[in-house]
Amino acid sequence: MFLKKLVLLLLVTNALAFTVVAQTNNDYSLQWKKVEAFEKKGLTKSALQEVMNIYNLAVKDNNDAQQIKSSIYQIKYRQMVE
Repeated sequence: MFLKKLVLLLLVTNALAFTVVAQTNNDYSLQWKKVEAFEKKGLTKSALQEVMNIYNLAVKDNNDAQQIKSSIYQIKYRQMVE
């Protein structure tokens, strides 16, 4: 039973990761580079703000993959800020 759950979790995670990578739009690459730069400098609040900007753009563009990716990063940065 544990093995089945683990395999299912791995399949879902793998499918999600593939979808995010496959649908990544080049329009977002510059913004994600800004996020990386902020994170490297320890500017978590700035990284969070940029991720929120990406999320809003993704909602406007109806880009599900970017919405998911930016949501995951929002969780990460919000936990770091708190």
